Amino acid sequence: MSGPLGCIIPKEKPHVLASPLAATPGGAPVDVPVVVGFSWYTSFDTPRLAADGTYHLPDVAKGEDLGSIRGGHCFCFEPMGAVKLDRRAAQVFYNQAREGACVGAGNSRAVTIHKAQASGGETAFFDLFWLYDEARRLEGTYPSGEGSTVHAGAQVLLSKGHRQQTGQQVCTRDVGDASPSLIDGIRAIRWATTLEQVLAALGRPGAQAIPFENSWGLAYPSVVWMPVATFARLLAEGGEAGVYTLA
Repeated sequence: MSGPLGCIIPKEKPHVLASPLAATPGGAPVDVPVVVGFSWYTSFDTPRLAADGTYHLPDVAKGEDLGSIRGGHCFCFEPMGAVKLDRRAAQVFYNQAREGACVGAGNSRAVTIHKAQASGGETAFFDLFWLYDEARRLEGTYPSGEGSTVHAGAQVLLSKGHRQQTGQQVCTRDVGDASPSLIDGIRAIRWATTLEQVLAALGRPGAQAIPFENSWGLAYPSVVWMPVATFARLLAEGGEAGVYTLA
């Protein structure tokens, strides 16, 4: 089922050159989520249901057609260490609804996974709409501009932290809020430039497909598998793949 997009993919990416994952002091992190901003093809709207009950996107290595590009989308690849987290609760909470707020959702879900890994499984959710609005403010497009870049969302997490949501099952857009109480966001973000770097960061070296989590609520499967050949094509077409270090 199709849903809103909203990720702006810049043609020039000086931030990737300035902060490459390969130059991470002490070595790149492993078993962490990867936030991406990629071209979204029409075939991705309706993943194929396999006999084992899992959902998959087309595999370009097998000659399967991706369809046409209908915009840019941000989402979060799931690391190996996230398989025991409450996916259903995150699927319900991180729903961008009808807005092009995917950058807020993808980045927020990555922080949720990081925090859960650091706390031994405790789930914390964050305000995707606040992050989306702050990213647009940073880019000078708030409130009328549609969409934002993954880089802008990451810069907000670096400079301001994030707004945690408590006692809510669904993230809703708040109106007239006072200044939110923020918690620590991330310490750094570095950018992967190769398939191998992304697989290593996810703790999935040698994988043939990698799982991602979308932000279209219950209308889309909670986890969908993307063949690595398809991922490599999206990365080569100018996509971004960010890897966080937690604060």
